[in-house]
Amino acid sequence: SAAGTPPPGGSAAWSLLMPTGIVFIGEHADPQGRARRAFAIGQCLLVRRDRFAAVGGWAALRDRRTEDVLLATRVRDDGGRTRLVDAGGLVTTSGLDPFGAGWASFRKTLVAATERSVLVLAGGGLAHAAMSLAGPVAVVCGLRVRRVARAPGRSGRGRSARAIGLVAAGLLGWGGAAVAHHRAARLMRTRTAFAPLAPLIWALFGAVLLDGARVVLRGAAGWKGRDQ
Repeated sequence: SAAGTPPPGGSAAWSLLMPTGIVFIGEHADPQGRARRAFAIGQCLLVRRDRFAAVGGWAALRDRRTEDVLLATRVRDDGGRTRLVDAGGLVTTSGLDPFGAGWASFRKTLVAATERSVLVLAGGGLAHAAMSLAGPVAVVCGLRVRRVARAPGRSGRGRSARAIGLVAAGLLGWGGAAVAHHRAARLMRTRTAFAPLAPLIWALFGAVLLDGARVVLRGAAGWKGRDQ
């Protein structure tokens, strides 16, 4: 499997959703095929005919939305090997254009991965947004505490030390998110300049989960005739 890279003039979904999506999906499916699920990206798949036939081909997957990951996992479980390769400059895709199409694509994947659980989608969305913003929030809170501790007439040595620790922890988390976003963006051949905004961008992905809960509640979570 290979990830397609943006076409010329690709939508903002490539920079705002794809790097986070790759990291998020990679936490649940292993690119080297060692986890419970093997990783694959449906935009570009190459499979040996005998392996494809052995797992039932598309007939066994036609009603599933995450058919790429399921195909890779079934091939792996049948004794085959799976790999995610870098095909930058060789394969482009318009699957995330315009931005709304990219949003809908990730939403349908998350709805399928959570088995339409409103609780998981809503809870996961809120938790994902909260954890994504924890770094910047810690930095802001730490700076405010330090400013109060240094105000005239206050004895805030201990409070000032805690504030410095809070700022340091926030910057560490913020930096880790930026590094992960930068690496994923490089893999996808999309803009790396947004890496410092990773916490905000990752919080946006939490909104995709929340939107998934919304469409499930409305009974509008179908995707191209597939309900699973």
